[in-house]
Amino acid sequence: MSELDEWMAATTPFHTFEACDTKKLELIMAMLAESTNSPRSSPKSSPKSSPKSTPKSTSGSVQDGEPPDGKIASGDEVFSSEFRVMMENEEIVFRLESQGVVEPKSRGEIDWDDATMVWLCSLPGNEGLPKPLGNDKSRERLGRFPCRDGNPLSYLLEYITPFDAGEELLSLISELSRRFSKENIGHENYLNGAGGISMLGYLSADEARELQQLLIRGKWAVSSDEVFDGGVREIAKYLVIVLRQASSRGNGVLLRTHS
Repeated sequence: MSELDEWMAATTPFHTFEACDTKKLELIMAMLAESTNSPRSSPKSSPKSSPKSTPKSTSGSVQDGEPPDGKIASGDEVFSSEFRVMMENEEIVFRLESQGVVEPKSRGEIDWDDATMVWLCSLPGNEGLPKPLGNDKSRERLGRFPCRDGNPLSYLLEYITPFDAGEELLSLISELSRRFSKENIGHENYLNGAGGISMLGYLSADEARELQQLLIRGKWAVSSDEVFDGGVREIAKYLVIVLRQASSRGNGVLLRTHS
């Protein structure tokens, strides 16, 4: 057994690469971003038996009448125009209803934290979990890589050395690894969910296809000070499998972690 194998055997799996519909995901994120401008008083919870993450949202009740400037005030609550746009997506509505959330009029009527909402409502289709990406081997190796934060993409970013299109390659890896970070989003609402779930990053189907091709072309090398011999190439190999499957289904890729 190699040193890498020994370390991986002692590392608990907790990173998951999952198919997602980024059009739905970005509708939800736009609604949550708008809702942060309004106060929220009560904590959110997770749906049924589903995992959960940090909240970033608002409350609001809708009254009859035309909303001025895209919002309706009821007491101290504000109805988000982005919420109405999100609720025009039939798959999101069906997913909410399948979890017992029927005809909500505002973010405040959906008693989930932000990460749970982003995760569940951005899943492809309108019910159940999508078929897992990759295979048993790739899920095991990518799910518990023995680097500082356990994220295999952090290790990849540290020890891969691109030749051509280097900025593009590193940018796409970073987006999949850190798109939900405080540095990118401005808060940690997606990172500290109840139940230990955290959203880390995502790529659209087109971005996933692009990163797959950049990795396959092999116009990159491995840093001479790599900690685990063969680690970068192993991560790249299994990541290509995940990206190929996602893009072939027309899906994006979401990276989440749970403890």
